[in-house]
Amino acid sequence: MQPDEAGEQEPVPARKRISDLFHETLDAHGQATIQFGVLVDSIRERGFGALYILVALPTLIPSPVGVGWLFGPLAAIVGAQMAWGAPYPWLPLRVRRAEMNTDSVRRFVKRIDPWLHRLERLCHPSWNGVTGVSGMRFHGFMAAMVGLALASPVPFTNIPFASLLVGYGIATTEKDGRWMVVLWILTVVLCIGLVFFGGQMVVWSQQLWAWMTQHWN
Repeated sequence: MQPDEAGEQEPVPARKRISDLFHETLDAHGQATIQFGVLVDSIRERGFGALYILVALPTLIPSPVGVGWLFGPLAAIVGAQMAWGAPYPWLPLRVRRAEMNTDSVRRFVKRIDPWLHRLERLCHPSWNGVTGVSGMRFHGFMAAMVGLALASPVPFTNIPFASLLVGYGIATTEKDGRWMVVLWILTVVLCIGLVFFGGQMVVWSQQLWAWMTQHWN
């Protein structure tokens, strides 16, 4: 009896993780620099979710202000396209042509790989009613709000909003409606905190800087 007649099926190969796709692209790239668009194309099959992660990663480097002003609007553009219902994200040619050091990108991806792996293990398809067309569009709208908040000049806000954006990416890729709802709630809470306490955080940061300058000079 043939295996098919016995009802046996060949095992479905496991889907590659997002970080694996990055590593394969970087290993096959033999140049000292790599364009941002090359990394985007490597995860094109994962659509918006993987791009949220890619855009958020540079902003996770701890710094008082960081690069949220650059990548926040880019995340907002991607989220707005998802909210509009675009099948694939589009990026300006200038952004796609931006070059980064290949070895630096490889080291950074390797450093955050365990964290991404843990997040991917936590997420799985759930709450199909939330992950329908309307739910995914609203998810894109909320991701755009996170991108705008990430661009805020308020100090020390890069990491919480960038972490949210990574969560949006994983939940989008895995179509995990449960985590999508959790992320929406966290987004509202953090945005409210940014509105009401952002000004005070700026004042505290200025006072801290003045104190450090006074004692170090």
